[in-house]
Amino acid sequence: LRRTFERYVAPGVVAEILADPEAAEGILRGRQLEVTVLMSDIRGFTTLTRQRSAAGQSELHVRQLNEYLGAMVDVVGQHGGTIDKFIGDAVMAVFGSPLSRGAREEARQAVRCGLAMRSALAALNADWRRRGLAELDNGVGLASGPVLAGQIGSPQRLEFTVIGDTVNLAARLESITRQVEAPLVFDGATAALLTGDPELRPTSLGSREVKGIGPVELFGVEAAAPGPA
Repeated sequence: LRRTFERYVAPGVVAEILADPEAAEGILRGRQLEVTVLMSDIRGFTTLTRQRSAAGQSELHVRQLNEYLGAMVDVVGQHGGTIDKFIGDAVMAVFGSPLSRGAREEARQAVRCGLAMRSALAALNADWRRRGLAELDNGVGLASGPVLAGQIGSPQRLEFTVIGDTVNLAARLESITRQVEAPLVFDGATAALLTGDPELRPTSLGSREVKGIGPVELFGVEAAAPGPA
C-alpha cells in the first residue's frame, strides 16, 4: 500500500492514509468524493511545437516545457493539491483526493493555486525573456463537485485518478478562458464554496453554453491583498 500511494501523493499524506489500511484499500478500489478539479493548459502550444519542430529545436522545446511543468507541480504541491496527470502540456490537479480538508478549504486552495500558477508563469516568462526564449501563456479552469476516485487502468498500467462530469466541466472551463479573455474561470459550485473568504471575491463572467453539459454561469476572482495576520 505504501509503495502504491507514494506514486501519487506526498509522504505525509501516505502516512495519514496508512493509519487505516482497510480504508486505504477502499480508496484504491473506488469511492465518490467531493473535490475541486483544476485544469491548466498552455495557449498556442501546438503552434509553437510545430514551429520549433520544423526549426530543429525539439530538445529546446521539451526542456522549456519541463521547466514550466516543474514550476506548476511545485505550486500545486504548495497548495495541497494532487497532480492527477499531464496531458501533453496540460496539467490536471485534484483538491480533495485522496484525503480532504473539507470542500470549502479544497476549493479555496484550488483557486489560490490557480492564481499562484499564473504568478509562477510570470516569473518564468521574465527569465525566458532574458534568455531569448518564447514566452508562454496559460488558462486555468476549475470545477467543484462529485467525482469517482480510484485506481483505474489495466494490470500493466494503473493510475489513481478521478472521473466524472466535474472533471469534464473543469476541462471545458479551461477552454472557455480564451473566449471570455480571462486567465482563470470557475463554476458556480466553486464560487459558492468561496463565500466568506475575505481574500477571494468571485465575479460573474456571465453564462455560457458548455458542450455536453448545458448553460453554466462562469466566475472569475478578484484576489484581495491579505489582511493582517
